Amino acid sequence: MDSSNGMGPCAGRPLIYLALCGSLTIAPGGIAAGADAAAETTNAGQLEEIIVTAQKRAENLQSVPVTVSAITAATFKQMGGVNIQDLNTLVPGLNMEAQGSYTLPAIRGVSTTLTTLGNEPNVAIYIDGVYYPVSFANFAYFNNIDRVEVLKGPQGTLFGRNATGGAINVITRDPSVTPTADIMIGFGSYGETLANLYASGPLNDMLRADFSYYSHKDHGWAENIFLGTHDGATYGYGFRSKWVLSPTDSSKYTLSVDYSREDNAPANFMVGGDSLLAPFGAAVAGQLGQTATNFRVSNPIFQIGAALTGEWNFRSVDLISVTGLRQGHADGHFDIDNTSFPTVELYYGPKSRSISEDLRLQSKDNGASLTWVVGFNGYFDYDTYAPFDVILDSGSFPQFGTNNTAAEAIYGQATEKVTDALRVTLGARLDRERVAVTIDEQSYGIPHQAFDRTWTDFSPKLTLDYQFEPKTLGYATVSKGFKGGAFNVGAVPPQKAPIDPETLWAYELGVKSDVSSHFRVNAAAFYYNYRDIQVQAFGASAVAPMDNNAAKATMYGSDGDLTLSYGGIFAPQDTFKATAGYAWLHSYYGSYLGASLAQEQFTPTGVPAGDVITSVDATGNQLLDAPKFTFDLSLNYAFLTSIGRFSVTPTAYYNSGYYLDAANSPRFKQGAFTRVNATARWESVDEHYSVELVGRNLTNVKQLGGVLVSALGAAATGYPPSWYEVKFAYHY
Repeated sequence: MDSSNGMGPCAGRPLIYLALCGSLTIAPGGIAAGADAAAETTNAGQLEEIIVTAQKRAENLQSVPVTVSAITAATFKQMGGVNIQDLNTLVPGLNMEAQGSYTLPAIRGVSTTLTTLGNEPNVAIYIDGVYYPVSFANFAYFNNIDRVEVLKGPQGTLFGRNATGGAINVITRDPSVTPTADIMIGFGSYGETLANLYASGPLNDMLRADFSYYSHKDHGWAENIFLGTHDGATYGYGFRSKWVLSPTDSSKYTLSVDYSREDNAPANFMVGGDSLLAPFGAAVAGQLGQTATNFRVSNPIFQIGAALTGEWNFRSVDLISVTGLRQGHADGHFDIDNTSFPTVELYYGPKSRSISEDLRLQSKDNGASLTWVVGFNGYFDYDTYAPFDVILDSGSFPQFGTNNTAAEAIYGQATEKVTDALRVTLGARLDRERVAVTIDEQSYGIPHQAFDRTWTDFSPKLTLDYQFEPKTLGYATVSKGFKGGAFNVGAVPPQKAPIDPETLWAYELGVKSDVSSHFRVNAAAFYYNYRDIQVQAFGASAVAPMDNNAAKATMYGSDGDLTLSYGGIFAPQDTFKATAGYAWLHSYYGSYLGASLAQEQFTPTGVPAGDVITSVDATGNQLLDAPKFTFDLSLNYAFLTSIGRFSVTPTAYYNSGYYLDAANSPRFKQGAFTRVNATARWESVDEHYSVELVGRNLTNVKQLGGVLVSALGAAATGYPPSWYEVKFAYHY
């Protein structure tokens, strides 16, 4: 590889490639990884072929004009990944905010902090083609995945509403044609125990099935300075089973069922020890890793679901139906004042039940001059509070409410080969959704009320892509994203005015190139015009923020990934792989006149005494959860010895920092940090036994999560400190 001109692999490339490659530093880890057994390397050290379904059909990642990061189970495991929040350090431009069992993903600065009933994330999460609608029930553990695809930019045409920022598409393993089994037990810091089981195989010539189970438990990493106990404990278990029936060569039916229980209660502290109750002698925790609640907070969340996929292959078309049933239920008990005083408690029991159907007809031959897909999508969701009960010294104040969402959409996308090198893709989706709510706040003297609203949206997409060389693709895309509207069911008094949908227009240039059989570079540059952003406004209430449309924003930047893979460096059967990625983002509110600013109050003697909430002009401020720069790097080296195969995988992730509020308050800013993880693994020669050592957050970074502000003060949560695990596994 000639780098004498100072450009290295960029030398001699087309103009679009040079423009993007020139902005590419070495990128964050884990972007390129194989897809399944059919996508393994043919020679040691060569790059894998990655198969993705970003356009609702199986295609090579490098030929798809969409910015996609794909992570396989093997890569995820190598880097010590366990659940969906671990994608944070593997995908450029992705920031996964965790608030206890709530998961709020952000891609390229598009995020939400709205967690009230009926408010769904604006980065859609799909598992095996089924939409997971609610943020309190999408905390997925991965022990049976095939791959995870993170699609960046609006995916409204094919994935629909609530994919404004992108989509996270999880594909689980299909049952194998030969019997196989995996068993793992593990132990870790803070009393952690782990167990995984996966079994798969054929039942007869037409039917295959698998079963996976996981469990985890620890006693918590935070100290309750009032009770003298541990806080921040996690406990969970779940199973998933998939059955595949192939009665003929042209038909296939896949049934999957799953159940999980997770209790990941937040370990909240009061930022700076600021609490309205501090002057009265309440114990207050003022730093990450401490709590001071007067009881042990709990937040068990239960999920159950089923999905049925039917595939019928005809002569020139395929008909595919995906039907999903989901139910989630939380039973939380929270200490809202987060002090030793029994001042404000909350019982929170939301339930969500949904049914979805995606029916599509698509062309069969990916190599045809015209490929197309048309479809119908239907979605119905019924949510309830059961109840939302605020407990004060003066009594109980329960609220009850329901939120019904009914959405239908028709969509289509077609790609035409204009020449052997040039393709044009046109797509469009027409959405209609109706939201109806009922609210009962009689404990506040407010009578029963009911509201409803209907919205429609048209989301188009245009893409031009050009094959500059056999393994270099450039593309340009204009697309629109749409996040559905809602009502703030939990507000007191009720908000009759709805929260209107938010929209995003995206303009993107990208390039994908396999520079050689060992070196791959993918990069993209984008510009976003973001309107009617759904935001929260906090008042004196400790538990009921007001949701509204109050902002517009502009974001532009670039992200990309690089993969380098070689074999036989020191020995014939060793392998070395470096994966890296970057994300640069400039974001600002073009207009935001009503942002909440929480200002600390003090007694005459200087004791913190809660917050006063005011409204400020946040125009020009950086968006929340939108770091200006992230970078990650992962190195994997594996070598074979007479006693087995050894591998080591260190991973580093740098984040330049971000704000947790739109007012850009210094007290709510997460500073820059670098997190280092590492995994070391031994596998026996016969590949039956393995031992793995995992270290997470070796740099002991103190990273903030979400913040909830009120007159009581500012409560925040965060992420655990250094964590170590050892895992013993058997494979059959």
